[in-house]
Amino acid sequence: MSVRTLQGNRRWLALGGCLLWLAFTLFPLYWVAITSFKTPLAVVGGPTYLPFVDFEPTLTAWNELSPASAAPSTTPSSPR
Repeated sequence: MSVRTLQGNRRWLALGGCLLWLAFTLFPLYWVAITSFKTPLAVVGGPTYLPFVDFEPTLTAWNELSPASAAPSTTPSSPR
């Protein structure tokens, strides 16, 4: 049985079920993506879903992962 062969209400129910399943499977990916743009305090502060509405996105977590941040900020001085 294919969705293409369904008629009437059964076709709309199948489409609705597919859309619900799509939302169910994509929401965790969306959650991970928006969480990566939150500050550490915003992550533990409770659920917020809409960037620029519920919270101000930052690149703090992404900056910590960049290779430039792995370099020491000060160079050690050599003894004379």
